[in-house]
Amino acid sequence: MQIILKAVSLLTVLLTLLIPFAAIAQQSDYTLERAMLVMRHGVRPPTKSAQSMAPLSDSAWPDDAAWGAAPGELTPHGGLAIKKLGADLRDFYVGEGLLPAQGPIANQTLIWADGADQRTRATAQFLALGMIRNHEPEISVAWSDKEVDPLFDGLSAGVCKLDPLAAQQAVLAQGAIDTPLTTATLGRLQAVLAPEACQHGKGMCLEGESKLTATGKEVKISGPLSTGSTVAEVLLLEYENALPSEQVGWGRVNRSDIEQFISVHEHTSDLTRRTPYIATRRAYPLAQFILAALSENSVSTTTPAVSASQRLIVLTGHDTNLSNLAGVFGLDWHLADQPDVTAPGTTMAFERWRDNKTGQAVLRMRLFYQDMDQVRELSSTPARQIDLQAAACNKSQQNAQHCVLSDFVAAVKMQLPKDCKK
Repeated sequence: MQIILKAVSLLTVLLTLLIPFAAIAQQSDYTLERAMLVMRHGVRPPTKSAQSMAPLSDSAWPDDAAWGAAPGELTPHGGLAIKKLGADLRDFYVGEGLLPAQGPIANQTLIWADGADQRTRATAQFLALGMIRNHEPEISVAWSDKEVDPLFDGLSAGVCKLDPLAAQQAVLAQGAIDTPLTTATLGRLQAVLAPEACQHGKGMCLEGESKLTATGKEVKISGPLSTGSTVAEVLLLEYENALPSEQVGWGRVNRSDIEQFISVHEHTSDLTRRTPYIATRRAYPLAQFILAALSENSVSTTTPAVSASQRLIVLTGHDTNLSNLAGVFGLDWHLADQPDVTAPGTTMAFERWRDNKTGQAVLRMRLFYQDMDQVRELSSTPARQIDLQAAACNKSQQNAQHCVLSDFVAAVKMQLPKDCKK
């Protein structure tokens, strides 16, 4: 196979160059030409085994049999939720005129996965299954055979490097690592994870100071905040994988509790993934690919290559990729009934529309997601969506009607690191 937040400087440059995209209400005035999607994989178990996680808690974690999958792999339930999402995405883009209402879409669709993990490869395959109709040709799915695909991790692939000191300073500039809110939330999470741990009982005590470290390839937070972030995410995954209530947080939590605990995970993610200095370097190849796919009908210089006939392009990656893109493009969002803003299946869409009167290409961004109960219950209701407004598309300019794509591309390129490999 082929190998295929908000920074002040970014805001300043982009807001001076670009005008916002108001709602494209008159479909006859605009034509949708291409949609470039980046999504997180579906529901998975913890990436470590139940045995490996045992020291964290005072009770046993759900094992492989409960999840229906090995650690870190896409679960059968998660696959079905992604398959439903695939059907919803096809329906949506048929309705927007991007895809034909009748006939196969295989030749118009490109699906590329992060080949490093089963969960991303399997997500791409389930997504493709959901997009096809009976007796249509299969939509092919591809990924890189390299150990690290630069498209999904420019740091590990060596395309870009971090200056450890600059990375730590950039994170600390966003705010404190431990905050009164995270400390209070960790205290409530302690009662679920291991109530007696801080009195020398079984399990991990979530008290103490968290530590920030950085290398040329990553920035990490260790200590109570990191542990709490991991546990909070696992609780949400248990809920969304439809585990019985007595297995979700050992029967000690409800949905409202999970929504509160996820704030610790969100805080950690914002600091280590969304901080622009880190995000623009890790997502450098991904941002370049998105800009190229939006700017040109065919692109031969990227991996994967993009043909003019491919109108719907989907990359199946990780929550880290979505957080990175939020940092690159100056995005911020919240989701109704879904506390994790990069939850399993969450899909960021970059759309190129053409003004039929002027011929100008304009950009619209949106986010597709499934709320907690849609995933848990495999609901038949369509995936939910919200509009995204990049820092480049300032809504305060009420007389403007759209975000000019060429200006957006030029402005973002100005903000990308100059020391990364081309």
